Amino acid sequence: MVSYSPKPTTVDKTKTILVEEIQLISNDGKTEDLLISRNMSWNGYSGEKYRGNYSVKKSDLDQSRNFKNSLSQQSAYNSVIYNLSAYDANKLSGLYSMFDKIQSEKSLNSKLFAEMVVSFVQQIPYYLVLDQSCNINDYQDPSIKQILKENPGRCTPNQKFGITTPVEFMANLQGDCDSRTVLLYTIFKHYKYEVAIFSSEIYKH
Repeated sequence: MVSYSPKPTTVDKTKTILVEEIQLISNDGKTEDLLISRNMSWNGYSGEKYRGNYSVKKSDLDQSRNFKNSLSQQSAYNSVIYNLSAYDANKLSGLYSMFDKIQSEKSLNSKLFAEMVVSFVQQIPYYLVLDQSCNINDYQDPSIKQILKENPGRCTPNQKFGITTPVEFMANLQGDCDSRTVLLYTIFKHYKYEVAIFSSEIYKH
């Protein structure tokens, strides 16, 4: 099995997201899979302190990435978003378990639970996700140039459709606005919230 070693991601000067790799061993002693495990801590909107950990299977990460790359480049944006969310919906059980535990421990109602989830996603450092390189000189679009200038070193290149899937995002913690939106949409659909995605072609957001 190919080893996967995501780098620890610094959230701010005092907090670091820790990454562990845990091998799942079958009864006959063979490696079944690899878990990418992350320990997280973040603040809610009113200063609440949240902590938890989740894991993503390496096999699910590979499947999610391969599914994204199998979609036609001519696919409509709405179709891409829907299909990525639907495909990954059942591959985030470790993340759902973390949220379930926090909800139980904190006795969160539906509004506070939603705020906890959104604050979790928002505290992850912003990474611009591009379908080409991260070289600022390769782009004419002033908005892309500006984001690359404002976020040096925080760019994920060569990603089809310029997006990371929910599973990819939770494995490498590298996502921009649409990657975060699809993740949140997927999570809230799982918890039976009524959710919709709005996007602007004018503002590219």
